[in-house]
Amino acid sequence: MLELPDEILLTIFLMIEDDDKTWRSLMLTCKSLKTICYDYRYQMVNFPKATIKLYQGKPNQYYISLVQFDTNYSTYKIPHRMDWPHPGNTDVITRWFKLRVDPKTMLIHTSDYRFTRSTGRCSHHPESETQIPYASCFGCESPGCDDAKACCDLTGTRFKFNAKFHHDGCASNGSWKFEKHNKKIKLTGGGYCGWTTPLAAKTEIDAVLGGWYVGIELD
Repeated sequence: MLELPDEILLTIFLMIEDDDKTWRSLMLTCKSLKTICYDYRYQMVNFPKATIKLYQGKPNQYYISLVQFDTNYSTYKIPHRMDWPHPGNTDVITRWFKLRVDPKTMLIHTSDYRFTRSTGRCSHHPESETQIPYASCFGCESPGCDDAKACCDLTGTRFKFNAKFHHDGCASNGSWKFEKHNKKIKLTGGGYCGWTTPLAAKTEIDAVLGGWYVGIELD
């Protein structure tokens, strides 16, 4: 939100303090701008079997507004083993508040980070050290270890998941459990090093950079 300096606000109010017409005009202008912004941001979008209101980030870029913030996250779990070659790294956690969706293909873009918040840093993949794609988790503790976690949750929206997953990497391990009639997925992943990602992320660089990888459908 744009915040004007106090001195500018004071000047504006002094100018219109005794001018009822200007004051009313300003109020109407602000109300009109609010309506215009809302109408731009929230669009009725056509899906194959329904029309649903979505958030528009940029022209023709649509986002599903998530309801369950605590259960939409992706991670890189930093290992505790002594030979880890990246000292000073910390677990990376990316939390998701909106997901970019293509209404035509019904796919979610796993690396649109516009409405996310991340903590931590891992220099294992220099292409993306501070953000982890949606529906993905990485670990590097030991062979067969799946100590990294991720969670995806469309509860409270008009959608559910229609996606497939796999684990890959060196001595990888992982799991994905669908819950709430496919509206929620709990994932684990890891290895030496390994990851769990959507099946469409076929290579390590695909897993790191993300893409249009997670399918959804109307609930």
